[in-house]
Amino acid sequence: MKKLFIIITIFFLSTNLYAAGGSSGGDGQESKQSNYKSAVNYVKAGKKLEKKGKIEKAKVKYEKAFKRLLKANDKDPSNPDVLNYLGFTSRKLGDFKSAENYYLSGLKINPNHSDLLYNLSLLYFASRNFDYALTYINKAIKLSKRNDIYKILKSEIFISQYNLDEALNILEILKDKKFQKIIMLDQETLVI
Repeated sequence: MKKLFIIITIFFLSTNLYAAGGSSGGDGQESKQSNYKSAVNYVKAGKKLEKKGKIEKAKVKYEKAFKRLLKANDKDPSNPDVLNYLGFTSRKLGDFKSAENYYLSGLKINPNHSDLLYNLSLLYFASRNFDYALTYINKAIKLSKRNDIYKILKSEIFISQYNLDEALNILEILKDKKFQKIIMLDQETLVI
């Protein structure tokens, strides 16, 4: 019972954490980045609205972001971050096939882009294609140092496959890791 409670609690806490990520830093040309930066701001606004339960208003923000991302992609078609956000906004707007195409296009440019791998895994998870979701999330975990959120998705994939022991193992490790960080912070405070 305790194990199930831990799994359910972490599942609900993690659902709001999924996001598109990554920034290219660009090549400094403002014309290429202005649409991209504007789109990222619309995505952030959409996420805030989603958290407040204002789904229709969030979709409007995602639509505006998508239009700007298309323009950014026209100017710089080899930017995997733009393709990542195109995939993210497509997914948020319910166009899973386009989202998949954008993510895969981005991975052709940069196969080690952990956020693209994560978002593609999330897409496959939402589509209930758990084998693909697990394949891509494992790649993302290997590539990223900030992979706790990736590991939470992996545990959710295991839960969906009824592999509760594997899910619980991941969540226990994450719980212990967070607890150790808290202890370390407390110890630093005592030393200072």
